[in-house]
Amino acid sequence: MSAVSIDQVLIKAQELGFIGPRPPQEQLDHAVAFSNLVINGHSLVAEKVNFLDLGSGGGLPGLVLALMAPNWQGCLLDAQERRTQFLQEAILDLNLGDRLVVVRERAEVAARMDQYRGQFSLVVARSFASPPVTAECAAGFLTIGGRLVVSEPVSSPGDVPRWPENGLSLLGFGSAEIVSGGGASIATVKLLTKDADRWPRRTGIPAKRPLW
Repeated sequence: MSAVSIDQVLIKAQELGFIGPRPPQEQLDHAVAFSNLVINGHSLVAEKVNFLDLGSGGGLPGLVLALMAPNWQGCLLDAQERRTQFLQEAILDLNLGDRLVVVRERAEVAARMDQYRGQFSLVVARSFASPPVTAECAAGFLTIGGRLVVSEPVSSPGDVPRWPENGLSLLGFGSAEIVSGGGASIATVKLLTKDADRWPRRTGIPAKRPLW
């Protein structure tokens, strides 16, 4: 049994500035709701899923997802050394070392490395980047038929669509499905085709020249 709780891990993450200022319990509740939607709502209740948490930061939602789906394997990706050191310690504290690994690298670089490219059936993201940047980076990690699931903000009538079909289709994704429940909303897109070489572009280019 773990000697440290996820609550304690998130308190430390906030003290280090790796998660936002909202109370850690609220952020944990949101991560639990997000994970429930991922696990139960999108035909992902497989015995084994290999997932990647894009820009894991303080471990949300990746740590919570791993705790809630004990048969799943995961990779927590972040480019910052301090955050990846924290994640390594959190994995050990939570007894998740047999199912989670931490990778310190830019997403655009890792997505082109043989050991990660096209290796994941699920990519999750909480606050990694804008939709076009998130989708472009995720496309490199996903298998054909794999899904990108992103935490969504509360929308209002008249908002510009965050996941336009024409932009998603450039990357090989189908149309986005938005689902809410338990205090969380997610956008899910499925990778239908894969360009072996085109996506993602070089480091920094997806953000400088977003596809939409």
